[in-house]
Order: sequence, then C-alpha cells, then structure tokens
Amino acid sequence: MVKKGDKRGWLRIVEASIAILMVLSSLMIINNGISKRQEVAMDDNFYSLLDKMAENTTLRGKILSYDITNPSNYPGNYQVILDLNNFFANELQDRAVNYSVSICGIAGNCDLEKNIGREVYSAERIIATNLTSSEFSERRIRIYWGSA
Repeated sequence: MVKKGDKRGWLRIVEASIAILMVLSSLMIINNGISKRQEVAMDDNFYSLLDKMAENTTLRGKILSYDITNPSNYPGNYQVILDLNNFFANELQDRAVNYSVSICGIAGNCDLEKNIGREVYSAERIIATNLTSSEFSERRIRIYWGSA
C-alpha cells in the first residue's frame, strides 16, 4: 500500500537528475570552448611558421628550385621536402602534431600525400623570386596538419 503524501523520494530523484544534467552540460560547453581556442592557436602558429620560412633565403631558394614537373620522391625534390620537414620539426619541437608539406605550382593542386589524422587543416604560402632575379619563378607551399 502506497501512501498518497509520500512523493518526496521521487522529487529528490528528479532534482538530482536535473542537477547532474546541468553539471554535464556546463562541462561539455567548457570543453568545446577550450578545444576551439587550441585549434585557433595552432592555426596562427602554422601561418607564422610559413612567414618565418618565407623570410629564410636558403629555404626560399630551395623551394623555388623544386621541380614541379617531377614527383616529390625525385632526388632533388625529395631533398627540398626533407629540408622543409627538418625546419618544421625544429620549430615544432614540443608539440605532438602530425603534419605534411607539399609544394606545387600556382595553378596546380597541392595534394596531401600521407594520412595525418581524421581532422585535417591546412595553411599555404606563395613563394616567388625577388625583383632582382633575372627569371621569375613561383611556387605554392602548403602544410597540412591534424591530430591522430
């Protein structure tokens, strides 16, 4: 036999359930905000690295010497990609991030050559010769990064 006035137990269960839902929803909102801020920071970091790379005359010359008519595993091209990977590895020492670098012509597609994760982001920079050079050459460098 259930008493009519004994509804306090159910009321406490409902209140506890609502409190748990409120705490979980606030934690989810906070977690989404943190991950978006980290993503933006990483995006800005790669653009600044591309700017730093463009100011380096040695890397700039190597990028412009990249032969876009040959594949990236062609000996000269492979060395350019290796040098760029070394540059980015030195700059990203303490970050656990997967990345891939590709070079192509202005009108060409810079394709991603290896799997670097489920969510992939990219940044690109156009490198051209100086005004003092006799030949005009231009390349587009794109870096892809993602989390595993």
